[in-house]
Amino acid sequence: FAFEFVHYLYDVRSGTPPSRDVFRFAAFSIFFPSLVAGPIKRFEQFIPSLKEGVAKVNAQDVMVGIVQVAFGYLKKVIADNLTLLTLYLDTYQDRFADLLLDQRRFLFTAIAFRILLDFSGYSDIAIGLARMIGVRLPPNFNWPYFATSIQNFWQRWHISLSSWIRDYVYIPLGGSRHSRAPVGFSMG
Repeated sequence: FAFEFVHYLYDVRSGTPPSRDVFRFAAFSIFFPSLVAGPIKRFEQFIPSLKEGVAKVNAQDVMVGIVQVAFGYLKKVIADNLTLLTLYLDTYQDRFADLLLDQRRFLFTAIAFRILLDFSGYSDIAIGLARMIGVRLPPNFNWPYFATSIQNFWQRWHISLSSWIRDYVYIPLGGSRHSRAPVGFSMG
């Protein structure tokens, strides 16, 4: 809720006309697929997608949605099984330094993939459920571990959150226009 409401309020304060339709705003606020953990949707994009999608749901949208939900569920199952492997880390944490380097790498890789598959699996389920009723939510993960740089990684990891931070935190604070760090306020 917080990210979506902050975005809405910021946009209204910046001149976007507020919604006068309580039902549209409620549909945006409590849209069940993305309610818990995203992807973060934007009011101006979501409402037209909802209106258009619900009016003409087709068999292709339903099939694409089912496949995406199944793929997301598979990711969640794999993530849950990786969680069992990482319980090993909790059990042997005090002896972690005694593990072989390959064992340490394996545990860190398992943790990294568990986090990715858990987040992206939920996003796939939410995006697929929305697609089944004709609504297009923004993509949220694009194979971030295949990124070629740190910047490219953040463009692929939790895309809706990264773009939200860019648009509602980074750019309003000046983006990369400042040549030096901002100076704090004085007590004098």
